[in-house]
Amino acid sequence: MMNKSSKSLLWKLAQSWWILLTFSFLFNGIAFFYIGSKVKNRRWTMFGAIYSFPFIFMIIAVIIDPEVGLIATIAVSSLYVGGLSSMVHAFIIRKEFLIRLEGQQYLKEDHLRQIASEYGLNSNEDHFKRPKPTTVPSRGPLIRQS
Repeated sequence: MMNKSSKSLLWKLAQSWWILLTFSFLFNGIAFFYIGSKVKNRRWTMFGAIYSFPFIFMIIAVIIDPEVGLIATIAVSSLYVGGLSSMVHAFIIRKEFLIRLEGQQYLKEDHLRQIASEYGLNSNEDHFKRPKPTTVPSRGPLIRQS
């Protein structure tokens, strides 16, 4: 069973870098695509598409109407609303993301330990203290000769 706080604060901060993307208002969708793919959560990937929509709408609005008109105003307003809501959403789901990520890493490490045990490798065993095989010739210590 895992400890509640088995990962350090530094690890948690390093894994939360994606929150900074939400403060850009343009890449907030990418942040949710990233975390959705990282922990294989379709719901967060779907939110990535939803939060990307205002940016795409703004680009289309600028292409259709280069003058600052009603469409551009709606696009920019939706960009700000989407950006602010994605920031709040990111802080709400950060804890769940970290728990899921830690669980995935724990399972991966456990799986690697299982594979090592199948091949007779013990992670606690120091392989360098084993006796040298007699079939390996020894020419003495490695020293540089000039």
